[in-house]
Amino acid sequence: MELEAFRAAYPESVTKIDGREWRYIETKPAHGGAPALIMLPGAFGAAELFWNQMAELGDCLRMVSVTLPAAPEASQLADGVMALADHLGLTRFSLLGTSLGGFIAQLVARDHSDRLDVLFVANSLVRSEHLGSLPSKEQAEAASGAELRARIVAGIEKAPETEPAHTLLKATLLDHGARCLSDDMIKTRLVMVADVAGNDSTIARIARLVADT
Repeated sequence: MELEAFRAAYPESVTKIDGREWRYIETKPAHGGAPALIMLPGAFGAAELFWNQMAELGDCLRMVSVTLPAAPEASQLADGVMALADHLGLTRFSLLGTSLGGFIAQLVARDHSDRLDVLFVANSLVRSEHLGSLPSKEQAEAASGAELRARIVAGIEKAPETEPAHTLLKATLLDHGARCLSDDMIKTRLVMVADVAGNDSTIARIARLVADT
């Protein structure tokens, strides 16, 4: 399935949670008892990031891919994920988060492990030195959303394309940055990434969560 066909088959839905718009794409397999999986993209990703996986597995899994709204605190996004699950009638589900979504997923698992079947943390971060070319919290707070967008776009464009999947991922991320994410969303997300990765208490809580599982 090509991306345009996916968009036609799986249109985006919107619901409001605590005054913020939560956009998501959902598959609805014919089997009503199919396992559910909520997916959270990273700071420069939107719900479409997982479109390939949804196109392949949507007939056997109830998959919900989320565009995280702008929020000042990671805990607010974690609470929003649970409110979205309630809105969709998901009493139990698995949760996958990549990058910033991985932080949010771990916070959800810390507070709501009784609702999760499996937690998947993909290429997320636990220490500020792993931020690489991303700005520090102070830099992100001082910059405009447009400046941060340009910085991230430049980094994506320079990334190597050693496999066809890398080319597709870059194209998808660049499209998200231009079409799906506002300057406010980008700035809020990058400040949050830097804040969480540089917060020793958050790192310690995540380490304890991983150790306990």
